Amino acid sequence: MNTTLRTRMATALAVGWLALFGGQANADLVLDLQASSYNQAGATWVNLANTGNNATSSGAYIPALVAGATGNGSSVVRFDGIDDALTMATALTNTNGAYFTVVAYAKYTYMTSGHLGTLISGNAYTAGNAGQSDLQYRISQSAGTQMVVAMGVAGYAQSSSGSSSTSFHTFGVTARDAGSAYYLDGNAAGTVSGTAFMERLTTIGARWPGETAAGEGLNGDIAEIRVYTGQLSLSEIAAINTEFAKIYSGATPALSESLPNGSTLSGQTNQNVPGSLSGVTLSNTGASGSYLAIQSYAIGGADAAKFSLPGWAAADVLNGTGQTYTPQFSGVGTPGQTYTGTLTFYTTRGSVTYNLAGTVVPEPATMAFLALGGLAMIGSAIRRRRKA
Repeated sequence: MNTTLRTRMATALAVGWLALFGGQANADLVLDLQASSYNQAGATWVNLANTGNNATSSGAYIPALVAGATGNGSSVVRFDGIDDALTMATALTNTNGAYFTVVAYAKYTYMTSGHLGTLISGNAYTAGNAGQSDLQYRISQSAGTQMVVAMGVAGYAQSSSGSSSTSFHTFGVTARDAGSAYYLDGNAAGTVSGTAFMERLTTIGARWPGETAAGEGLNGDIAEIRVYTGQLSLSEIAAINTEFAKIYSGATPALSESLPNGSTLSGQTNQNVPGSLSGVTLSNTGASGSYLAIQSYAIGGADAAKFSLPGWAAADVLNGTGQTYTPQFSGVGTPGQTYTGTLTFYTTRGSVTYNLAGTVVPEPATMAFLALGGLAMIGSAIRRRRKA
């Protein structure tokens, strides 16, 4: 499937905020899992930062999608702490000496001494290679007070502070072979030197799929988790914490749309020239001062490559203002042909999907040429008839 996918504030963080706060240019967003993009029935968590590299699960390991779980009623993905887990289609890999930054808005429902509820891990650690501790890297919270970067049988390093409450927090870790830095709710929470290198990340919510060791799996909720290949600064992580607070714990938003989910957007597009299709209005009818984040879009289907959406910009929609999108699609293909696709908008209140049907017409210059050519042909025919 050819998919066009853009991210909202997360992309701004990886690009704009890096420039603003002087962060490293190589801090690229490679994973953005938001509860609104999780399909429990299909056991797939769509990665809004990296098209095609989604997290999936199967069998008894499928976590639940739970609505109304955050402070403003946003959804979460809930892990049972027993065997729930999702695995990335392709491992997030890094090179020796480089950073990973992980930031998550999550809640630990159950925390007790010795409990290592894993948020994310590099999961190639199994009974067959238990001695290879470099293959089992996990970011967890332990004993209700500490954030932990753990390395299999090699032990672990932990922050100077953590959370003892069973409420939502923004957990952040930057890690590399030279050391790790910890963040809680946008504040620094300690550093550790000489932490083992985080080589790759593959699993959400457990050390590995099917992990059943007591206390290893996450017993709690994730509203959103992001991974950057690079180091984010304290200012950048604080900005993410502010964003999470607005989206997940502020006033309650509500998604309102002008067309029902699944409607067909049809019209004409000019070859290589933008053409209008029916407009879509997404607005926020929730509580006063609430934010509805319209995060990203995707175009799928067999003819997805025939459509693009120039000028796309993500938006936080304040209550009462609304945000109108009148898609100006560029259609490429054979004039006269009708192409179809599927347009999906992802928002913090869920996703809305529309069917696309665009008929490609010639460019204006081509139409003018055809018109002139047609008149010339008509004139020639008239002259021939007169001659006859």
